[in-house]
Amino acid sequence: MVIPTYNGARFLADTIASVHAQTVQPSEIVVVDDGSTDDSAAVAERCGVTVVRQANGGIGAARNAGIAAATQPWVAFLDHDDMWVANKLELQWQAAHRFPEAVLIAADCAAVSPSGEVLIPSYASRGVVHYGRLTIDERDGDMVLHRRAFDELAMTGWFLMPSASMARRDVLVQAGAFDVRTRRWEDTSCFLRVLKYGALVFVQRPLTKWVVHESNSHKDGMAMLHGFFALHDLMRLEPEAYPASYRRKMDAERPVQLRELARAALDTDARAAMTHAWESLRLAPSLRALLLLGLAVLPPVLRRGLVAAKRRVRGIEPVGR
Repeated sequence: MVIPTYNGARFLADTIASVHAQTVQPSEIVVVDDGSTDDSAAVAERCGVTVVRQANGGIGAARNAGIAAATQPWVAFLDHDDMWVANKLELQWQAAHRFPEAVLIAADCAAVSPSGEVLIPSYASRGVVHYGRLTIDERDGDMVLHRRAFDELAMTGWFLMPSASMARRDVLVQAGAFDVRTRRWEDTSCFLRVLKYGALVFVQRPLTKWVVHESNSHKDGMAMLHGFFALHDLMRLEPEAYPASYRRKMDAERPVQLRELARAALDTDARAAMTHAWESLRLAPSLRALLLLGLAVLPPVLRRGLVAAKRRVRGIEPVGR
């Protein structure tokens, strides 16, 4: 199994302890230190695991280094700040034997606070996910086989968390593993390409604790936006690697995400805001895009005043102010 880390020293001991506590132990634990400036590598070494060091390249590059170092046919992933429930590997290993056609075995997860308070008991049961839209081909207790996940994931919100997933190593390599051009969306890119080669098994039980804290990468809204566009552009550049249904889904979402980029740029880069708003308007005419375009062409003082007034009315304060 692979744990990528960047400045994760404060989390690593607990994360690795949750692996050591598994009822079925992994054959190997590889921690990839992605150019940390803290003592992440030293903490990992004290926990008795294999440590791979590399210059900082992002979480996708770190996972790829772990895949390269792994020697087993299945690779499980765990982020440096998450934890596994004690029987996580046992249940997923049972699923691998029960459904040998699977190339990706995932499980539900619970979102918890750093103190352990449960914030979301079931990530896949959230209203925005619609997990029930996937076709169930076979079921064995909590283990569910989805043969058509490659095409059908476009009907759901994203729920395949890396820390709750394990994949066949040979398929990961064949699919190109984690594309470093899609930071923040590298797991979506990878797992969609992996599922081209076989079925998904989902264990309908929270087997991972996703720890929510101030440093979570998903809280960087701009990075998530840019990740969306990077993946969408790759889907259009390499259509054979991705499901056409997911590309169409992102086609439909692109005008909305462009409006978000335009809104974010209003304070600092009117030209960029204008470009994004115009592109959104061209793809899908909307009053919101037109208003953003109008704001972008206003003189800076007037634009800032109007934006500030709108935020006050909505009770929203600019980030960092």
